[in-house]
Amino acid sequence: MAEGVALPKGFSLDPVASSSVPKGFSLDPVEKKGSYLSGAQGLVPDVAEEIGKGIYSGIVSVPQGIAELGAIGVDGVLGTNTGRVVTDAFEMIKPELDGAAGEITEDLVAFGVGFIPIAGWLGRAGQAAKLAKAGKPMSTAGRGKFTKSAIEFGTTKTGQKALGTWSGLAGSTAVGALGYSTAVASDGRATLSDNFAALPDFLKTEQDEGLTGRQEAGRRFRNKLRIGVEDGILSGVFDVGLKGLAVGSKAIGQTETAGAAARALRAAPTKVSDTFMKNIGYSG
Repeated sequence: MAEGVALPKGFSLDPVASSSVPKGFSLDPVEKKGSYLSGAQGLVPDVAEEIGKGIYSGIVSVPQGIAELGAIGVDGVLGTNTGRVVTDAFEMIKPELDGAAGEITEDLVAFGVGFIPIAGWLGRAGQAAKLAKAGKPMSTAGRGKFTKSAIEFGTTKTGQKALGTWSGLAGSTAVGALGYSTAVASDGRATLSDNFAALPDFLKTEQDEGLTGRQEAGRRFRNKLRIGVEDGILSGVFDVGLKGLAVGSKAIGQTETAGAAARALRAAPTKVSDTFMKNIGYSG
């Protein structure tokens, strides 16, 4: 109402509300809500974002692990601290992972990106070795260079001896997993033994205690070996498990369905790796 205008008799203006909070009281902070896929809403856990960050981190972890391996060699010889510089540089471009979904995805991607082609190469070489032992060498016509090299190795005497049997192929795959994981494991990655007390203590990684020079290089290299040994063991356990399931399915019921299931179980890893190699142009 304009200033100076009188109010009718019996009427009055309400006082203007004060913007200040009475003494002894406080306002609750405004809760910042996320999307409906956000955990902040309490509706659906936002694992999609964590998985996405885990995929990116897993891809970055591969060159990080290889670069750290080179830095370990430099620090071991010269007593420098190159390893920490390399780790810090890669960690700066990796997103922060807040949950188990992201961390598990990172480990799976880091392992699968490079090892699936290795497993596929060994699987194809194993097939060629078995056919060569049976007097039916596998043709290399129309094959890509990557697949052709596997077939040629499997056809040799050395290849037939190393990969011509199930045990030989499983052992070679386990050794491949050990070598690959040792090379690409990045600093700070935990082993299963770090999380489960029932597993062997010798596979528990050494924590970062601020060591420098050759001592720090030694700690990092020992941790890489522990991760490699664990992945090699897991590879062997996985192959033995698949073999047991296939044999068990066949023993329980000598039916066509059981036989088909057994064959599918044993062929699954090779099919996955073959599909991967075709998609990236390694296989002809």
